[in-house]
Amino acid sequence: MAALAAGALAPAGAFADDGAALSSKMKVKRYSVPVGASAPFTALHISDTHISLADIVDGRPHPRNAEARAKCFPHANDAFKAALAYAREHDETVIHTGDLIDYVNERNLDIARAWTRVSRGGIIAAGNHEYCQTVGDGRTEDEAYKAESRARVQAAYPDNLLFESRIVNGVNFVSFDNIYYYVPAGVPEMFEVEAARGLPMVLCCHVPFYTPEIYEAVTRGDVTRAPYLCGTPDEIVDQVKDKYRRRQQRADARTHEFVARLRGEKLVKAVLCGHLHWPHVSDFAPGVPQYCVGANFKYEAFELAFC
Repeated sequence: MAALAAGALAPAGAFADDGAALSSKMKVKRYSVPVGASAPFTALHISDTHISLADIVDGRPHPRNAEARAKCFPHANDAFKAALAYAREHDETVIHTGDLIDYVNERNLDIARAWTRVSRGGIIAAGNHEYCQTVGDGRTEDEAYKAESRARVQAAYPDNLLFESRIVNGVNFVSFDNIYYYVPAGVPEMFEVEAARGLPMVLCCHVPFYTPEIYEAVTRGDVTRAPYLCGTPDEIVDQVKDKYRRRQQRADARTHEFVARLRGEKLVKAVLCGHLHWPHVSDFAPGVPQYCVGANFKYEAFELAFC
């Protein structure tokens, strides 16, 4: 595996093994995850890298989103290199649960195109920023918005960003889209196909699922704050003060039914997610941990030993 070599305006497709000097910066929390694997293996779980590169137009950087967003994530490139180097040094596959890029442009998509080469055949799920065109433009992010860039974005990613399955040592890693706080049409039906395999499953998605523990951690007792969780009960969303967030984060019937289905599925052994930019671990269902990893742009990661 090769680590990403890129300064703020370096060629996005340039790769070299120069992340080794950065790997010591990684803030790695380690967990043992019993899932019934046929042989133990370890993966590095990261999320929310937010690569914010500028396109090059006529030989010059064309900033658009890049100038402001790079200030939000000044260490994103180095942190990504550091994570890849750490995984390489420890012979680990990388699992990324969304927001590898911060917005859609060709240089950011170059990073996605190189994912297979740098992740040791890793697993990647979509984040809401995978389809973001201009950050902060006030547009409603929904299926129509996603459709404007879906083909371009999907062509750059090796995994199906709506739904993907990967079997590793007898464990079915199932990744799916829940980036706008609901589950798109087709996902529940594709999940049933995977459940019929009868293999233990690890779910990979961007937005954490509602649990009382993570809700309390997000809102800190203030019920008027937005939860930023998937499948939050309607009576909780009703209390959110911000009208946009209240509308944005209200799950539909399909999502509520799907989340209930997941909680009741004995084959589901763990959930991996991100989105919040800080780490939290609590049970999604009894005996089923939900690992919400911190932000890769802050050098945070989980090292998960599956057994």
